[in-house]
Amino acid sequence: MKNILRIILFSIIVFGSSVLYADLAFDTGTFTAEWTEATTNEDGTPVTDLLHTSLYYQINNEPKVFIADIPASSPNGGGNKAHQFTVNIPEGNETDLRAVATHTDLSGNVSREAVSLTVRIDKLPPASPAF
Repeated sequence: MKNILRIILFSIIVFGSSVLYADLAFDTGTFTAEWTEATTNEDGTPVTDLLHTSLYYQINNEPKVFIADIPASSPNGGGNKAHQFTVNIPEGNETDLRAVATHTDLSGNVSREAVSLTVRIDKLPPASPAF
């Protein structure tokens, strides 16, 4: 049986508000990010030039790791997107995993990072019982 945690990341970015959902299967380190592309710019005007969503993850305080640029469903955004990837979660440790997403438009403007959520992944077993 898979242990799955749904992470919800609320995003207020250059292209408006969106919500990023992420399912993490602890037993395999498989991570699926799901989001709805923004349809507005930061100033409330409609998006007409959305290029892609960039996904990253970060383990503990290490540098962020680029996952992929996911092409926009259309220049106007609004599409429901998903991307699955695997994160190498070290055995015998308690790990903080952080997911981050940004949007980029055709002019190369990059949104602020989505307000990310950090989840603690416990792969550290307890000590043996004492007799």
